[in-house]
Amino acid sequence: MRHLLAASLVMAALPMMALSLIACGSAPPPEASPTATLPDVRGPWADYPAERIRVSAEDAPALGAEAPLVTLVLFTDFECPYCRRFAPTVARLAAEHPDEIRLAFRHLPLPFHERALLAAEAAMEARAQGGDEMFWRYHDRLFETNALAPDDLLAHAEALGLDVARFRIALRGHVHSDAIEDDLDLADRVGARGTPSAYLNGRPLRGAVPFQELEAVFEEERALALTAMQRGVPRELLYAAAMREASERPAPERERPPARPRRQLDEGVIYAVPAGDAPQIGPDDAPVTIVMFSDFQCPFCSRALSTIDELRARHPDRIRLLYRHNPLPFHRDALPAALAAAEAGAQRGDEGFWQMLRLLFANPRALSTEDLEGYAAQLGLDLDRFRAALEGQTHLADIEADQQLAARLGARSTPTFYVNGRLVRGAQPLQVFAEAFDDALERAEAAATEGAAPGDVYGALIADAAEEGVFRGPAERAPTPDRLVLPAPASSPRRGASDPELVVQVFSDFQCPFCARVNPTLERLLETHPEIQIVFRHYPLPFHRDARPAANAALEVQRQRGDEAFWAFHDRVFAQQRQLDPETLAAHARAVGADPAEVEVAIREDRHAAAIDADVEAVRASGARIGTPAVLIGDHLVMGAQPYPVFEEAVQAELTADE
Repeated sequence: MRHLLAASLVMAALPMMALSLIACGSAPPPEASPTATLPDVRGPWADYPAERIRVSAEDAPALGAEAPLVTLVLFTDFECPYCRRFAPTVARLAAEHPDEIRLAFRHLPLPFHERALLAAEAAMEARAQGGDEMFWRYHDRLFETNALAPDDLLAHAEALGLDVARFRIALRGHVHSDAIEDDLDLADRVGARGTPSAYLNGRPLRGAVPFQELEAVFEEERALALTAMQRGVPRELLYAAAMREASERPAPERERPPARPRRQLDEGVIYAVPAGDAPQIGPDDAPVTIVMFSDFQCPFCSRALSTIDELRARHPDRIRLLYRHNPLPFHRDALPAALAAAEAGAQRGDEGFWQMLRLLFANPRALSTEDLEGYAAQLGLDLDRFRAALEGQTHLADIEADQQLAARLGARSTPTFYVNGRLVRGAQPLQVFAEAFDDALERAEAAATEGAAPGDVYGALIADAAEEGVFRGPAERAPTPDRLVLPAPASSPRRGASDPELVVQVFSDFQCPFCARVNPTLERLLETHPEIQIVFRHYPLPFHRDARPAANAALEVQRQRGDEAFWAFHDRVFAQQRQLDPETLAAHARAVGADPAEVEVAIREDRHAAAIDADVEAVRASGARIGTPAVLIGDHLVMGAQPYPVFEEAVQAELTADE
């Protein structure tokens, strides 16, 4: 397979040495029929919540591993620009996993591409003369040159040393049209309407998806394949086994009911957004105050700030800009960046805050701890104080107060602006902000006419304003999935109050990075509310291959040494989350007083499968669809590693529900 998408690999700027990591071969993958010679074992694919369609890879031009973990069937059109763009993405995946993936090519020349069909026939003639290796070399030339006229197709054949006379006869006689028609029929059956259409072990991906998305699905399928092998499926029959558990056709497209109108914040309302001690730029007595709720990792926030800067340049003495933090939970580096900006403000006042803010927005992809310390050094801050503030989260309470204010006002996204209390959402054009400024200035001048002093205008404008978000839209809300009633099993590991006022169940996966991130939040919740009890529920995701062994190990520790040892083991595992091999898990068990040999046996035998599967099945039976972490506070479901105020609010609501 050293000729695998050669031109595409160059386009992807991959080192040419990567080509040598891929072995060529012309034999079709050992697919057979979906049921032939397969062991009578149930694979993991049917249980995985993803659409999977039975797509044959037999007799297709193929390259890659002879016994792959994952088979990618790709429907392509040689005249399609998106296919040409997608080729380097596929090549990169193949180069990075040469022993685990096999590609199978299917033709889907679209009717509005006049040269695509003849190019497909030419590629098949190249295969007829030189096998699969020659097919892929010809494939690469087509995408590399984008030269698809009949004379070009013959020139490519000559350049590759093929028999041009025979090639010409094949094209004139459409010798390979039946093979292409077969591919078109298959495309119709599996729902491949456009190009490129990729199927990874039957899972459909439409269009030229980015590498990260393609790789993520590959990793999930790889993990499922390894699980299948553990259950007894031979490696050479993995694709056949996956296809046995796939659907013959894609699910019919249902006519969706009209979307329910969403409740929206009323932009005609004036909101009471306090100035407080928020970092500001601009004069104290400016007639227009703009409060900005923002996230340092949000690209729209940076763009919107540039617009506000332009507005301020037009009205330098009339605008005061205040900054409030709203780091979103799915932006991993947003909170540390907010802490860094707050510490810069603590050391150097508002000027230091805004200097740090400019550096952070100028470098949204460089927000690691080392990067933040570099910016602090650049600004001449006290680095010891700065490091201590980041490590100790000195300014977390202030940031969370801003987040709570944003939540109360209904400002869930970033950026959100309030211009003398009037809402402007998102990175709007300058004209929108200019109109909001004109309206705000008019209201400020009216307040001044009524006797408000220059420094008191903003306070006068928001004195009787709304303190919470005012929504417009349907009065009654549709049922939401944030309520779930699930009793906690008596055998589940617990910590906290022995006779709790509130039970908090945590559905977690030992390999999930977001679960590791939420653990300190739950610890803080327990410290703040000693009257609650936290219960651990196992929810190992199928694409995390080490999560189930870790769950078995944890349950074995609990069986031997009780809940206290379980939680000690739990903390050790999450502290070294990238090392979940059986030997390391056994070492953790030994450290908390459990028998490591028995732990290894429990892992090997899946000893606690019943308990693990019961936790997973409880969620499925409820009809809920969750990921990890999922935290059930009473019957209030909080999904993901949310900020602390989200959990605190839910706990308070549950504790006071009956008052």
